[in-house]
Amino acid sequence: APFVYGQAIGAVRTVRSSNADLSGFDARGIGTAFHIGGGYYVTAAHVVADGYQFFLDSSQRTVTRVDGNGGLEKATVVGKDAASDIAVLKAAPARVSLAWAVKDPVVGEVAYAIGNPFAIAPGSFSRGIISGTSRAIGTERGTLAGMLQMDTPVNPGNSGGPLLDASGAVIGVVSANIAQTNQNAGVGVPVSQAKLIAETLQRGAEYKHPSLGVVAGQRTVIDGVQQSENAFNAGLQVGDEVLKVGSLEVESFEELNAIIGAYPAGSEVELLVKRANGTKRLTVKLEVR
Repeated sequence: APFVYGQAIGAVRTVRSSNADLSGFDARGIGTAFHIGGGYYVTAAHVVADGYQFFLDSSQRTVTRVDGNGGLEKATVVGKDAASDIAVLKAAPARVSLAWAVKDPVVGEVAYAIGNPFAIAPGSFSRGIISGTSRAIGTERGTLAGMLQMDTPVNPGNSGGPLLDASGAVIGVVSANIAQTNQNAGVGVPVSQAKLIAETLQRGAEYKHPSLGVVAGQRTVIDGVQQSENAFNAGLQVGDEVLKVGSLEVESFEELNAIIGAYPAGSEVELLVKRANGTKRLTVKLEVR
């Protein structure tokens, strides 16, 4: 664990905010961001609300001087995606950057977090495990699909910080605004989604979320298929039960949506579906949600 912390801490920043005219500078900090290279930082979309300026602080200060902005680095919001709670900022590069893990974590895998819990402890390091995957989490902004659940202690102020594996690679991005109601049930965006969305935003593009174009029923049984959707054209029918996406088995629409969410809209996926007369493989072009 000390190795992971020592390797990652140089890439982590506290996000601090101000009104547009700098009259309401928040000395405590509102979230966390981490450097992925070239001066680009990933954070949570809910951290960077419209109508504010943002600054990145690499120190271990719990408060910052208002006058002169305390020597903070000005950060520009490159893009954000509220549907996934991912945003990208641009500021002066950190001395190190964090690398994305090559695959999503599995249940039982260790998960470290670095952040600024309750805006009073910059650089705090906590440890836990992945408790669940493919979670659907309801928020005031809608449902976040395909989320990680972990028992790693995270609290308000950790939002946007990295979830790290034992090698120090990023396996997810903390969404502590959801976790704050239960300190033993944090949630985060898995690397398969976070990386794809962050790289899209980094290019200055809007991320287009994929959709299978069907209405969910019990388990993975399809209750509806609109004739205007690619799913209908591919041959999906009401009553079909989706067994696999590619080589991955699915047992719920939450799992199905999590897998679909790792593909760009417009790409094709192969489904194995069960019907009364047997099974069938269908290739569906994903819609824009």
